[in-house]
Amino acid sequence: MLFVIYGGTLELGFMSRVHFKKHGFDVVKKYNYVTETSKIDQTNYEVPTGVYKDWFNDKIYVKEAEINKLDFRYEQDGIVLGFDKSQILNAVHGVQDSVITLSASSIDFVRQLKKAYGDYVTTICLQVDMESVRTLLARQPGISKMESNTRFQSYIMTQQVYLDNLELFDCSVRYEQKPSLFDFEALYKQYDHIIKERKTLEHILNNKTYVELPYTGKEPYAFVSYKHEDKEQVYPILHMLQRNSARIWYDDGIEGGQNWQQIISQKLEGSSLFLLFSSELSVKSENILDEVYTAFHFLNKNCVTIRLDNATFDHITEARINRHQTLSVNDQQLEPKLISAIENRTPELFSR
Repeated sequence: MLFVIYGGTLELGFMSRVHFKKHGFDVVKKYNYVTETSKIDQTNYEVPTGVYKDWFNDKIYVKEAEINKLDFRYEQDGIVLGFDKSQILNAVHGVQDSVITLSASSIDFVRQLKKAYGDYVTTICLQVDMESVRTLLARQPGISKMESNTRFQSYIMTQQVYLDNLELFDCSVRYEQKPSLFDFEALYKQYDHIIKERKTLEHILNNKTYVELPYTGKEPYAFVSYKHEDKEQVYPILHMLQRNSARIWYDDGIEGGQNWQQIISQKLEGSSLFLLFSSELSVKSENILDEVYTAFHFLNKNCVTIRLDNATFDHITEARINRHQTLSVNDQQLEPKLISAIENRTPELFSR
């Protein structure tokens, strides 16, 4: 499971990550590129000293060319942040629980995560009173007045964004400077309670919709084309194929940048079978239509189509689809028929 902690300060983010690491969590690395217009001290990013060596334990300083290669990016206060998708995938698929701390401008990234992975992502808003924020910033060494004001305004923005997007958050925690009941130990108790509850939920989710990681090796595999909103119907079928040792590759649903689109194109070209899930949503999707057109007209792929409802593509596309095997999700014999259809066309997809 992936835990997202939204808000706080550098020190609070670090202390939160330390606590989650004690529970066996990995820290999602944030790749940082500091632009020339940034109000943040670039020195602390390039060569962190003192407490910054600890507080920046999730940050990797990179050049502009490197940040542009990453799938997910956002900018805040002149700093461009990027993330490695593989670390996120490992978290939401249960390979390695992970935690990431984010701030105001990351809300679109939070929205993408929740849209793609639902309850496999736990979003927590870290609430801190304004006076405590000022105190925490004041004891941050080597910070300029301009940077302190920038970070304070960013925190205010974070709270407003939280109120405007309550539906994206699963829970909130509170921290205050002493004297207060809501000190670090109280913060940790709140985290512990949330971890226990969400791990229980994860076990329930796994019994319903868990799908293993997309295949990334060099053996033959099937490329899965589906609309992410249909995953409640699609994932059980993918899970069934994986139980039968089929190698499949699918896009989990995070909307990445150009680099991610290139990966999709490469994975489609390298696949041995095009597995298409047809639905009312997919027939209207430009991305799905692009994949279908490429698979048929440019790559001449073997295809198996599973119809989730009665929606159809245009006449030309339907004519190409009907030259191959088509099945219905409502077929009581879907599993043996689908396995047979794949084996007849591409038996090399199975690790048997």
